[in-house]
Amino acid sequence: MNANHPYKVISIEDVINKLDRVVKSLSGVLECSLDWALLFLRECHWDKQRCEDNFFSSQERLFERCGYTPKPYEMEDMNGKCSVCLE
Repeated sequence: MNANHPYKVISIEDVINKLDRVVKSLSGVLECSLDWALLFLRECHWDKQRCEDNFFSSQERLFERCGYTPKPYEMEDMNGKCSVCLE
């Protein structure tokens, strides 16, 4: 890189290796699956620090932004049975 060319061209292999390292690191920090870490990164424009900040400030909001909306607990779904012991 120099003043005339502020960007550095890297190989696809380097991009994949870096992404793999970042996803594994984020997965460890957030204690989530690799799939969720990848979704969070995508939602946060591939910025790991922004992703961590968003996760720790409002985990529910980040999940919603990634398309996950948990269904509220409804006894009717289980025909009045407990979802844990089914009684």
